[in-house]
Parts: sequence; structure tokens; C-alpha cells
Amino acid sequence: MVDASTDDRADATASEPTDYEARAFALRDRAVQARDAFDPPTGSLDRDRAVEFARDGVGEAAATYIDARTEDSWVYFEPEAFDALETGLNAYLELFAACYGVDCNPDVTVRTAAETLLDTHDAVDTAAVLTGVDEVRD
Repeated sequence: MVDASTDDRADATASEPTDYEARAFALRDRAVQARDAFDPPTGSLDRDRAVEFARDGVGEAAATYIDARTEDSWVYFEPEAFDALETGLNAYLELFAACYGVDCNPDVTVRTAAETLLDTHDAVDTAAVLTGVDEVRD
């Protein structure tokens, strides 16, 4: 992360949280592991796993970005951490869609995901909108 004290875009007296980049890398690592271990549903949809991918992946990626942007000081991610956050987001979107039998290769920015989450107030709805999956509620 860029040090807020050397960044004239941020208040030099504000303390910068240090865990956002760690959250981004952890999210990406979990997403890669989940994608490597994923077995597509056979014959039926897997709504439970889709909800898990939406909440624990898509929602977490958007929340990390939102948290970083709404702190007392604007947190700037190093490029590698920002790429990790977007890689994790898109992997979880891909997994969400796969649970509904939809093959997609999303290229969604984390900002778009965050804005969608703020509009929908729901990680599952956010994942459905961003993947184009017509998610069916019980």
C-alpha cells in the first residue's frame, strides 16, 4: 500500500489500515484453491455452493474495497494487491455461475462489484447481476 504520509491525495495525519492488502491476497488464494477443487454439479444446480461463493468471495471482495475506500483516509492498494483482489473476485464470479451450469469468464472490476453491492445490498444478487445468471430464489 502507498504510505498515506507520502501521498498528497490523503490526509497525512490519518492512520492507514494495514490489513487490506493481506485480505486481497488471502481472498485470491482462497479463490484459486476453490476453483482448483471445484467439481461442477451433475444434473442439478448447486444453489448452496453458489450462495457460499457469492457471500464469501464476491461479497468479501466488494467489502474489502468498500472498507478501504470509506475509512478516514483513502487506502491505495499496491498494483499487485489490487490485481489479487480482482483475480479473486472474478474467480468467485466464475464459480458462482458454474454452480448454475453457466460457463463464463468474467472480467469485472472490483469497483463495479462494490457499486453493485451497494445498489443491491445482497452479495448473491450482486453475483447474479455481474454474471448474468438468472438466480432463482427459494
